[in-house]
Amino acid sequence: MKWNLSTCGLALATCLLFAACEDDPAPRRVEFQVDGSVDRAALVWRDGRGLHQELQAELPWIHAFNAAEGTRVSVTVSSGNTAARLWIRVLEDGAEVRVVPGCLCNGSSVGVQADGVVGDWGR
Repeated sequence: MKWNLSTCGLALATCLLFAACEDDPAPRRVEFQVDGSVDRAALVWRDGRGLHQELQAELPWIHAFNAAEGTRVSVTVSSGNTAARLWIRVLEDGAEVRVVPGCLCNGSSVGVQADGVVGDWGR
């Protein structure tokens, strides 16, 4: 095979394409689990696709999704029942990374929030 500028350019582009693909980490599987002592609660969550809301979500509520490493994710839950108990559990690739209990923090509702960065829950 005779090497010329176009052949070398094509070979270089192919190598760069494969190198770029190898550097991209596989997406992580994130799962939000919400439960408590009430049947329904208001939920707001951010996953790899954006911000979502469900005002009367049935509990227990589970939302699983794939997200790239470095994606900021969160879930917030609240109930107007001041006697309610709520909690959030977050898993990444099947491993528990957060468990957060709710609290009656403002005197008028019970709420709980869990947030983090996929692949680095210490941030």
